[in-house]
Amino acid sequence: MYATRPARCSGRLPGRAVRSAGPSPSRFVAVSRAGNRRRSRPVPPPSVFAVHDYRGGQDAYLAGPPPFCPPSAEDTTYKGRTLAALNVRRGPTTAAVIVGGLQENQVVTLLCKQVGQNVDGNSLWYKLGFRQWVTARYVANVGPAPRYCPPPIIVPPPGKPYLRAAFTERGAPSLNATLGRTLPANTVLTLRCKVYGGSVNGNSLWYKESNDEWVTAYYVNLNGAASPSFCGNGSLYKGQVTTSSLVVRSGPDTADPQVGSVSGNLNNLVCKVNGDSVDGNPLWYELTGGSNSGGRWVAARYVTNVGSAPPAC
Repeated sequence: MYATRPARCSGRLPGRAVRSAGPSPSRFVAVSRAGNRRRSRPVPPPSVFAVHDYRGGQDAYLAGPPPFCPPSAEDTTYKGRTLAALNVRRGPTTAAVIVGGLQENQVVTLLCKQVGQNVDGNSLWYKLGFRQWVTARYVANVGPAPRYCPPPIIVPPPGKPYLRAAFTERGAPSLNATLGRTLPANTVLTLRCKVYGGSVNGNSLWYKESNDEWVTAYYVNLNGAASPSFCGNGSLYKGQVTTSSLVVRSGPDTADPQVGSVSGNLNNLVCKVNGDSVDGNPLWYELTGGSNSGGRWVAARYVTNVGSAPPAC
């Protein structure tokens, strides 16, 4: 488990905490799983703070108070008026525990805003106090809108790889692969192995995580940990190309750049991943010869195995 620290400064939060007493839950807007039609995961750009890691309604603060700054000349008191009765939740998601409620037309103090779960087309949530959040979809600003919440500083322990910046996992070692979770900066990673894939800012190494998703090495700080071994079992496998010429790409996706072509017999198959489906077959084989300029991948749709098939990467 890793520790967190408050960001830059601390003190008592301005505003008034929302009490759990109030109108009955039946009068609250259905800001719940059943009440949301959209379940898309917001993917904030790096400039937007993905500041907390909410898992099962729990936030990422493991020690100390939440990060915030005392009032200064640059600070503004933000207010909002509820457009309907609202649930107050422990985190910026409808999966978080309900900790109170607000009545319709109630004016409340808003500390800051953060990207969270999309609610009826709006992914912003307002923070009312420590572990007290409401969806911005049903709050009208009274005056200027709140600023974004400052991020906590997370200190990964030595020897634990972590993300240097927010990154959305991929289902294969390519930026063109299917999207997974968006992980905030400083997320500690468990890395299983690595391959050469699609280049990201000049770095073509990709790490496979313990959940079988992939992250580019460009955003990973090994933090003193040993670099994982290359994927595969150390053996090479054979295949026969079933077309006159088969395109070799830098990653397992037809959108990845072409880096060559092969034909005839292959004796340098390393491992396989599920990537971009080609004529109904999502498997891609990694070939030897990858480098920091890019990997070498071919669609398994046009390769017949000679003997055993390569293992999963």
